[in-house]
Amino acid sequence: FWLNASRDVEAGLLPQRAGRSNATRLLSTPIGLAWRLLRSAVIIWAITIPVLGISYGTVMGDMEGFVESNEIFREIFTGDPVQFVSYIMIVITVIGTIPVLQFILKARQQENEGFAENVLVRSASRTGQLTGYFLIALAACFLIPLLNAVGLWLGSTAVMESPIALTTILKAGMVYVPAMLVMLGIAMVLIGLFPRFTSFTWVYLGYSFIVIYFGSLVDLPEWLTQLSPFGFIPQLPTDDFKIFPLMVLVALALLMFVVGFIGYAHRDMDLVA
Repeated sequence: FWLNASRDVEAGLLPQRAGRSNATRLLSTPIGLAWRLLRSAVIIWAITIPVLGISYGTVMGDMEGFVESNEIFREIFTGDPVQFVSYIMIVITVIGTIPVLQFILKARQQENEGFAENVLVRSASRTGQLTGYFLIALAACFLIPLLNAVGLWLGSTAVMESPIALTTILKAGMVYVPAMLVMLGIAMVLIGLFPRFTSFTWVYLGYSFIVIYFGSLVDLPEWLTQLSPFGFIPQLPTDDFKIFPLMVLVALALLMFVVGFIGYAHRDMDLVA
């Protein structure tokens, strides 16, 4: 409050510097523009996800005490750290899908607010416009589980005498990449074919979180869990690894990517006059 009262109106405490008179070469490309618009969000999530993993990893040194103090976790599993890894990985991964959707839906937001018109009426194609946001969201599908796994491992090694191997935790995290790709694919299809219904992706992600987080607590039927792509992923390291469902999810995601790009290239655009 004191700082707010001390600064000039519509200005910060630090003097503003003159900006560039011309855009950088990267910013003059669709992917460069997408990166500039999403840069802050990418940095925030790149910090948040590993910190979240570290915070959960630090409880693994006293799992029995943690489980005993938490009624929900006490209902789900015992004090086995390996079982905890398999459960917490899927929870953080579902949370980590939020930025994936946030990044790709930025393209739809730019269209809604009329800013996409400034790009599309000049040198950028529709495919190029969407590709910038898609590539950032696609990279997030791989980086978020990786950062989550590394964070969980760092937190656990600091408190455990015999920590779980990094490779084991990495496998438990990276196995969810196909499910995240499917969520990205659903967003792509909606942007390309049904742009006015893109908010459905948040509803579907919320459903996935509920059935995954509370499924074992309230004994939900298995078919409800498998309405979410996360329900087909083997929960490593407690479950056996199965390659077939992962291949199906990846193939489905690739198909939805293609449909989304084709639809976006041919549909009418919501451009503000």
